[in-house]
Amino acid sequence: MALRLVTARYNWVSKAYYGASNQAKHAISIEIPEIYLSKSILETNVNSIDSNINRLLNILEKKSSAPFLESFLKYKMDGFRSNLLDSIRCDNEELNKATAHLISATSKLFRPIFALKIGNVIKHLSTPNLLYSDNIEKLIQAYELVHVGSLIHDDILDNSDKRRKIASTHQKYGIKLALLAGDILLSKAAYIIANLESPILCKKVAKVINDLIHGELMDIRADDLSTYFDNYLKKNFLKTASLIAECCSSVSIIANSPQWVVDLSYKIGLHVGMAFQIYDDYLDYKSTTDDLGKPALNDLSQGIVTFPLLSLGSEKFSEVVNLMQSNEYSKILDIVNEEKSLERTRLAVLMHLEKCFEIFDMLSLNENAKTISEIFALIYKTLTRLSN
Repeated sequence: MALRLVTARYNWVSKAYYGASNQAKHAISIEIPEIYLSKSILETNVNSIDSNINRLLNILEKKSSAPFLESFLKYKMDGFRSNLLDSIRCDNEELNKATAHLISATSKLFRPIFALKIGNVIKHLSTPNLLYSDNIEKLIQAYELVHVGSLIHDDILDNSDKRRKIASTHQKYGIKLALLAGDILLSKAAYIIANLESPILCKKVAKVINDLIHGELMDIRADDLSTYFDNYLKKNFLKTASLIAECCSSVSIIANSPQWVVDLSYKIGLHVGMAFQIYDDYLDYKSTTDDLGKPALNDLSQGIVTFPLLSLGSEKFSEVVNLMQSNEYSKILDIVNEEKSLERTRLAVLMHLEKCFEIFDMLSLNENAKTISEIFALIYKTLTRLSN
């Protein structure tokens, strides 16, 4: 009986998802100028792309001069992962296995590491109370649970077999347990946030979940390239950047930071989140299946348009759309390479990181200079892997 109910729920969710997708095509307006930063790539002279990439890489390398303390971070984050697993345990052992599946996987925990480092910077600009260290970890736990819960649900909606080089949760444990696992992670996140006794933090986490849902429903297709590009960037914000931005600003709030620090923290997270998603699009074209833990060219083979195609310009983009309809992927890759589209995509990532570094300069004090350099090293390592 329970299985029939869950199957019925899944079928209802699928119908609701596809029905709502058709209604959500142009429904979302997001007035945050930073989201659209990389759209200027369309006007970038092809002959200046390499020099701009090299200029920004040099800046990034200089700013990330601190050693990337991987062994220390592994020790620190193993403790974070253990605490995260403890926070979601329940009386049902099968459900425990399903909820722990992705959390226990060999992910780098970039978002929690990044947020914890942001917290170390911000505390020198704020007046944190005695509970700050405990509360910031609980806060970041909640955001990570929202992230993982959304991944489980995404994999069900997309019918994805793999996630992080392992079987997706619903492939390993079935749709019933996967749905419940995603649900319980979101409920645990809400419980953790509620115990911090801050209405504004509750609103921020609720907004992230709302953004994730609307991002999943959003259809980016449009009749002209400019609108198509705008919709793609909005979707990136809703599904990726919003969570990191709200997490960073929440860290500032819990540290009793002045409003200008809260605002700058949000923008740091936004730029890193946008860069993160665009780089993921880059890797889909650049990497092998073993590198990614999912099929290479997965987006292209599913007819999903991402940054490398949108940055081609109107004429070439129209040609590529026609080639996609006939599954002529090798010709599409030829166009992408001829037009230096992957280089444009790398440049877009670096443009967001440059803005991020400019904001960090506003937060820089002697007390946190080393931590900021470590953050740059973390970003450099994460967003330049497999880039050559």
